[in-house]
Amino acid sequence: MPKYKNVSGGPLDLSVPGLECRVEDGEVVDIPAFQPDGESPIVVPENRWQPVKEKAAKSTESNG
Repeated sequence: MPKYKNVSGGPLDLSVPGLECRVEDGEVVDIPAFQPDGESPIVVPENRWQPVKEKAAKSTESNG
């Protein structure tokens, strides 16, 4: 599930079916890509939400 950060400058009420909550400024939440019907996309306004890339696992191999 994609993660998004609230960059609106204030709290937002998240009204996604099955996930309704208040998200504070700077808080990161999971927002599904589709409505429960599995077909209708959820549109995330870019002026209020910023996609968060998941950190890649660091390699345990050492160089040298």
